[in-house]
Amino acid sequence: MIFSVNLLSLVFLFIDKRFALKGYRRVPEKYFFSLALIGGWIFGLLTINAIRHKNRKREFLVKYYSCLFASVILFTTLIYLISRFLNI
Repeated sequence: MIFSVNLLSLVFLFIDKRFALKGYRRVPEKYFFSLALIGGWIFGLLTINAIRHKNRKREFLVKYYSCLFASVILFTTLIYLISRFLNI
């Protein structure tokens, strides 16, 4: 599941870059933030740096990294709670 969310993040960023170059309507940023929050930040960061898309937008990056950190905390807490519940 994490791989598919990351792949979707990569595709959305790539499409948004193409749309930006052609002057088409862009992908709303809330989709990028939502994907980052549910774990799609790995390929998201790689794509942002690889295709140099949105890498100079400080406001976007602050929000994106906030979602990244929230995602890490969320998944870490979830794993901790599950391991405590299952007595592992």
